[in-house]
Amino acid sequence: MKEAYSKCLSLLLVLLSIGSLYPNLAKAGALQCNNFQHTCSCGRNNPYPCCNNTTPGSCKGYRTECWGVDNNCWEDMSYCYQQNDGNCTWWAWHMMCCRWNWTGPTAPGNWGNPNTWIGKAEEEGYPTGNIPKVNSVFVWPNHVGWVFKVTDTEVYTTEMQCGYQPQYINENGPKNADQGYRVRSKSYMEQMNTKYIYEKAEDKTEWHFETDGDTEGWTAYNVEAYSVGSGIFYIDPDASDPHIASPTLSVDASNYNVVLFRMASNAPDGIGAVYFKTQSEDYYSESKKVDFTAANEPGGSANYYDYPVYMYHPKWTGTITGIRIDPSDYGTSGTGLDTIGFDYVKLTNTSSVTCNNAQHIDDSGNITVSPNESFTIWFKVKNTGSSVWSEETLHRLGWLSGYEPFPEYSSNLRIYLFGIQKPGETKTWSTVLTAPFTPGTYPITWRMVQEQVQWFGDQMTITVTVGCPTPATPANPNPPDGATNVSIDTDLDWSDCTNADSYDVYFGTSSNPPYHGTTTSSNYSLPTLSHSTRYYWKIVAKNNCGNSTPGPVWDFTTASEPNHPPNTPSTPSGPSSGYTNTSYSFSTSATDPDGDPLTYRFDWGDGNISSWGASSQSHSWGSTGNF
Repeated sequence: MKEAYSKCLSLLLVLLSIGSLYPNLAKAGALQCNNFQHTCSCGRNNPYPCCNNTTPGSCKGYRTECWGVDNNCWEDMSYCYQQNDGNCTWWAWHMMCCRWNWTGPTAPGNWGNPNTWIGKAEEEGYPTGNIPKVNSVFVWPNHVGWVFKVTDTEVYTTEMQCGYQPQYINENGPKNADQGYRVRSKSYMEQMNTKYIYEKAEDKTEWHFETDGDTEGWTAYNVEAYSVGSGIFYIDPDASDPHIASPTLSVDASNYNVVLFRMASNAPDGIGAVYFKTQSEDYYSESKKVDFTAANEPGGSANYYDYPVYMYHPKWTGTITGIRIDPSDYGTSGTGLDTIGFDYVKLTNTSSVTCNNAQHIDDSGNITVSPNESFTIWFKVKNTGSSVWSEETLHRLGWLSGYEPFPEYSSNLRIYLFGIQKPGETKTWSTVLTAPFTPGTYPITWRMVQEQVQWFGDQMTITVTVGCPTPATPANPNPPDGATNVSIDTDLDWSDCTNADSYDVYFGTSSNPPYHGTTTSSNYSLPTLSHSTRYYWKIVAKNNCGNSTPGPVWDFTTASEPNHPPNTPSTPSGPSSGYTNTSYSFSTSATDPDGDPLTYRFDWGDGNISSWGASSQSHSWGSTGNF
C-alpha cells in the first residue's frame, strides 16, 4: 500500500508527472463518451456492427467520414453525426463495461439476443427486477438499453439499434433536443413489462486506485475528463456539480459510520457533501447527505488531506447500497486547472480513525476573577494530523473536565470552528465563560474532539481562581448626614457599592442603631417617623461570597409637628327668642386635629363679639330684632 500520509505533492505536479494528463487523456488509453472519459478497454471495438466500419458509405447512407477514428467516434455526438452503428446488445454490453467495471463476458454474444438476457444475467449472479434504477439495463424481448436517469414519472435511456437515427446513441444527453437519448414514462415502461438488470452489489469497503486505468467501479459525473494513474483517481470538473459515485454496495451501516477519503482539490470552491443510498431508498437525494468543507487550493498547488466524514444522518441505517462524494459545487470548464484527486476512499468506523491529531501551542494562562464575573479564555492549537477540520465534520474544541461548577455547564461545552483548519495550520480558539459563585480554585481542561468519533490531541488546562472581593464602603447618604427638618415620611438612599450583592440596614433613635432589614438595592423604605426626633442609621454592604463593608453612622432630625386649625365649631345651642335686656346662655363645640385645647368667642350679631373663653357663654340684647 502506498504511504497515504506522505503524499503532499501538488496535484498539478502529479498530473504533469504522468505525462501531461490533460487535455490528452484519450491518448493515454481512455475512451471518450460525450466528453466523459473512461478507461475500460472491453468496449473499444464493436464486434457486432451492422455494417463494415472500414468502408465509407456501407451503413445505410449515413455520414461515414468520421469512421476509423480509433473506432470510438460514435461516443461523442458533438464530434460525429453517425458512427459505428451497432446492435442494441453491444451498446448495453459496452455500458456495463464502462459503468460497472464489468468483468463478465467479452462479447454480448455470450448472452445472446435480448430475450435471453434476464436468464443469463441471473445465472451470473446479477440482480434483476421491475424497478428502473440509474445505471441499470432495461430489457424487452427484442431490445435492450441503458438507464442513465430516473425521475418520479420518467425513465431516461441511451440505446443503439441498426438503422436508427443518432438520437438513440449519445449516452450523456444531447447538444439539442432531437438527439442523444430517449425519454419514456414509467407507466409506459410498466405496460411494456420492462425488466431491469442491476449491477452486482459489492461488500468491498476500501478503494485505493492502485492499478492505472482502473477506477475500481467508481464513476465520475459532470467532468471533462478523468483517469487513474500513480495511485490517484483524477477528475477534471465540468461547470457544475462534479462528483464520483461508488459501484453498487451491500454494506451494513451498523458496522461503518465514517466515510474516510484522502483528497486534493484545485476546484474553485470547497462546498462538499457525501451522499448515500440505502436498500429502502436506493437513490441519491438531498435528504440523504452529510456536508463537509474541502480545503480547496485553486491554482494547481493543492495538497492531499484526509476527510473523516461522520455519517450521523438518521437515514444511515440498514444496508448501504452506494456512496457519492461531491468535492465541489462547480468547476471551471476548459481549463484543466481545477482538477481533483482521490488517493483512497474507505468506509470505516470511529474506532479506526487515526488521521486526527492536535498540539497545544499556547493559551491565555491562569486567571483570577470574582464570583459570577465574565472572562475570556483562549487556546492556540496546531492541526498536527492529516485531516481537515471544519464544523461540517464536527471538529470542535471541547471542554473535557472541570466544567460542573460553571454556569455554562449545561449549554456551552464546545468552541466552534468558523471556516476550516488544514493540517499544519495554527488557529486561536476562544470563548467567554462566567465564574462560579463560590470562591475557590477551578482547573478546567479542554481538548480537540470530532463529535461522535473521538477526542484527540493534547489536553490543555487553565486554572481559574475565584476570589471574594470586598464591597465598597457605602457613601452619599440621603437624608444627608446631620440633616434637620426632615419629613417624617422620608426613606433612605445611598450610592451603589461595587462588589455588593445586598445591604443590611441599621436604623433607630440610639447612636448605635439596631438591625432593621436587608435590601438588594441601594434604597430602603421606612415607616412614618415621629416629629422632632433624631434618628441614626448605618448601611453594611455585603456580597454572596461572605465579605462585607460597614458604612459610617449617619443621623438626621425630623421636622417639628405643625399646628393645624381646629375644625369648624358646631351651631351654638340655646333659646331662639327672648326679651331685651335679659341674659341668655349659648353653647358650642369643636375638635382640634392636633388635640390642642380650644377657646371660643361668639359673634352676637348686634355688633358685639365676646372675649376668648369657654364653649358656653351668655349675652343680652338691648333692642329687639333678629340676631
